[in-house]
Amino acid sequence: MTPSTARPRRRSAGRRAGGPALFGECLLAGLLTVLLALPLVTLAAACATGCHLVRTTAEREGSTRVADLLAVFRRAWPGSAVPSAAALALAGVLALDVAIVRAGLPGGTAVLAGCAVAAGAAGVVGLRAAAAWRPGIAWRRVLGHAALAAAGFRRGSLLLAAALATAAAGTWALPPLLVPLTGCLQLAAVAVQPRPPL
Repeated sequence: MTPSTARPRRRSAGRRAGGPALFGECLLAGLLTVLLALPLVTLAAACATGCHLVRTTAEREGSTRVADLLAVFRRAWPGSAVPSAAALALAGVLALDVAIVRAGLPGGTAVLAGCAVAAGAAGVVGLRAAAAWRPGIAWRRVLGHAALAAAGFRRGSLLLAAALATAAAGTWALPPLLVPLTGCLQLAAVAVQPRPPL
């Protein structure tokens, strides 16, 4: 066996062995994301930090210490307030639409379907952006890449949409599931990310 053939096998074996550790890091990523996103305008930076944690664990690269993750969050923060505010504004508009439909608006089924599609599309782009972000890359570039990836890699986008729907249903049924399901969503976003990411 030559060194060139031995190295890939060792890397793949290491990834398989990291399965339980990856699950634990998904829980940590979910908790960290929820806590960092509490100010609301930090939503995008928090999601990017969680995806960074999941990715470094999956690839067995970098540090997963909380202090280092907070440093990643500080690097993700500049420029992230605008997409965070846009996501919150969209969520508010969709929630208002749903409230109006529940009050008896004619054609409510079509409106609800449109709201679901809009929420799913925004969620997929947001998750792809969080997974694509790297230190030093501007959020505008990340969002443009995420929109193109969402349209160009449709199978992965459909999988992310299904994961979002499952997470939404699980959180609605049992709110404490928000933390682990957030980490699972970030793992899904990292898993379907095209290579190279940007």
